[in-house]
Amino acid sequence: MPSRRMLAVRMGVNPMTVQKAYEMLEEMGLLHTPSGKNSVIRVDAARINAIRAEIFERELTNLVTTAMTMGITGDELAQTIKETYGRFQL
Repeated sequence: MPSRRMLAVRMGVNPMTVQKAYEMLEEMGLLHTPSGKNSVIRVDAARINAIRAEIFERELTNLVTTAMTMGITGDELAQTIKETYGRFQL
């Protein structure tokens, strides 16, 4: 990974923004920065799958909540998801 300063310059953002992003990735266990060295990405399939499941659950909860607020039944929601999913399959 590029240094925080270099990435900030490349992306045209405040270095503190990049610092916060690196810290978040480190807290999530996706990035490791040995003292005095460049950061490296940690490829941990179990951790990545856990994060993926967490994001999916959060998004699904938001979708169900919105549907319920709009008066959409579970059957209607399931049918709409099935139809939408079908449009994206190759």
